[in-house]
Amino acid sequence: MGYYTSFTLFVKGVKNKEQLESIIANLKPLDIFDPDPWQYGDLYQFYCNDTYKWYDYEDDMKEISLMFPTCAFKLYGDGEDDDDFWVCYFLNGKSEYCQGHKDYDPPTIIDWEHYVVPESEEQVEDTPLWNDAFNAPKDG
Repeated sequence: MGYYTSFTLFVKGVKNKEQLESIIANLKPLDIFDPDPWQYGDLYQFYCNDTYKWYDYEDDMKEISLMFPTCAFKLYGDGEDDDDFWVCYFLNGKSEYCQGHKDYDPPTIIDWEHYVVPESEEQVEDTPLWNDAFNAPKDG
């Protein structure tokens, strides 16, 4: 039992191949990330192929970031609960946790904010539910 989270790690500021190999070697004992990162210019991305119970991620990553003080680490976490997604940044032994938030675009057709429940079914037709965009003439 326990709480499972999926992780993705980004690393910036890797100076050379030797430093990258050292980072990989220090991540290996965690047994979480694929040891073959994707590279996007100066950014390296480490995937995990499963979900894990990594409760000490902050302490572990602070320690690793101390070993590579010129590298910035960005760890994404996506937990079991719908609202448990976050990113934690690490640099030279320091960390900053940022909680994720779901954000949706506002509706463009239904005027949700100004909808008033009709008193009867007969009044449904007259209820200002639809924005003008809904009643606009169709092209074609």
